[in-house]
Amino acid sequence: MKMLKLSIPPKLRGVMCVFAGFIIQMVVGSYYSLFGNFLPYLVSYKKQFDDSVSYGEAAILLPAGGLTTGIFSLISGSIIIPLVGPKTCLILGCFIYTLSPILGYLALDSSIAFCYGVVPIAAGNIVAIPTIIFACSWFPNSRGKVVGCVMAGMGFSSTVFIPLQTYLINPDNIPPVRVNETGFTYFASSQVLDRVPTSLLWLALVYGILLVLSLLVCTEKKEKIDEKNQQKDKSSKFEEIREAFVYLKENGFKTREVYILFLFRIMMITAGASILTQWKSFSLLLSSDDRLLSIIGGVGGLFNTLGRFLFGALLDRFTFKQVMSVQTLILAIDFACIYWVGFASFEGFCVLILLSYLLSFSFFSAVPAQVMKLFPGKHSGVIIGAVGFGDSFGFAAIFIINKTIFTGNIQHPFVIFFIVLSIFTFAAFLLTWFVRESRIVTNNNNNKIIEEENIEKYYQNPGFDMEKTLQ
Repeated sequence: MKMLKLSIPPKLRGVMCVFAGFIIQMVVGSYYSLFGNFLPYLVSYKKQFDDSVSYGEAAILLPAGGLTTGIFSLISGSIIIPLVGPKTCLILGCFIYTLSPILGYLALDSSIAFCYGVVPIAAGNIVAIPTIIFACSWFPNSRGKVVGCVMAGMGFSSTVFIPLQTYLINPDNIPPVRVNETGFTYFASSQVLDRVPTSLLWLALVYGILLVLSLLVCTEKKEKIDEKNQQKDKSSKFEEIREAFVYLKENGFKTREVYILFLFRIMMITAGASILTQWKSFSLLLSSDDRLLSIIGGVGGLFNTLGRFLFGALLDRFTFKQVMSVQTLILAIDFACIYWVGFASFEGFCVLILLSYLLSFSFFSAVPAQVMKLFPGKHSGVIIGAVGFGDSFGFAAIFIINKTIFTGNIQHPFVIFFIVLSIFTFAAFLLTWFVRESRIVTNNNNNKIIEEENIEKYYQNPGFDMEKTLQ
């Protein structure tokens, strides 16, 4: 009896891979999207046992974990993927991320900074590069759109998980109360506080189901390779790691765009992640309707999703400088105005916070897409990882910002907070003007070049006749 084989057209498999990458990014991005929503609940829960706990101290949880994000981004691209392959790297990251809320539940009263700070952020960076590589392998001529689609999942996580988390913790929409002269609000109802720990377990269950289903279809497109390449595949994994670092040294470190994009990412992660930490804390000063704010956060996720896809797609038609200079300038103006507009009009605040969600996180799509445009080929992952190392410095800046502004006795901390974010974003605007759209590769004599359109052929095909191209 012959077995029935199910044949899926390659294009459909590619679409399924991109969608699976979207779902994976939606899940691992939930930590960032949920942090601002979770912060008031976490602070209120911990104040039961320690009345000195403040928003500034609890907000440090995100940057404390974020300090490792750049490290794991670099390790993922330069060590883990060459050593065990992108698929195993992806599975490992998904498993660790699913485990993180369980660890957070167990350590809620003690070492939560590590268990629910370092662990999920590290896992998220481990899976980031494989999802991009897999998706782009199916559609190599539309990298901007593909990266935008995959990374849009991280933005969409707010739409899915903020209402879910609010329902798990505060289904009755019990309002918070103001308890001190600073105006900060806290939840005092035991009905809310008692649900905080168990909400983490429910999230772990949802994460596990979504990630397992996505891993089944998130695969790389397999190309036919000749005997020479097959022999190369059998070489030492450590040799692959060495090759990756040599490529980083000989190509990445000698290209100015790597340093510019590195600094650009620091500025943008500082602004974007900062707004995630404090958006709800500030919103509760304007409205005590927790359910309404969760809806706004959910809608913000849709704008976040749109922004990641939109700016990724725009990079396929326009230059990085054209797209990102406009984006960063508008965002800098948004941050400079949002505090005063918020107290003048809640509707105006909603418009500006949604605009910030649209613009703040587009760099997650734009930067990898630009890197892959400049460094096509199998070693693009190590360059993405090196640029992503800047996230650690960005989260260090967030740590300092929260520690300085929200743990002292500053009368209007959010005024300073939004001005600082505006300054960081304007610095990113200035950096965009120095990013080129192409680079050249010199031969050993440094007197001939390979044009941009032949760079990908040169790195992807060891048999490509460079000398013939140079003539």
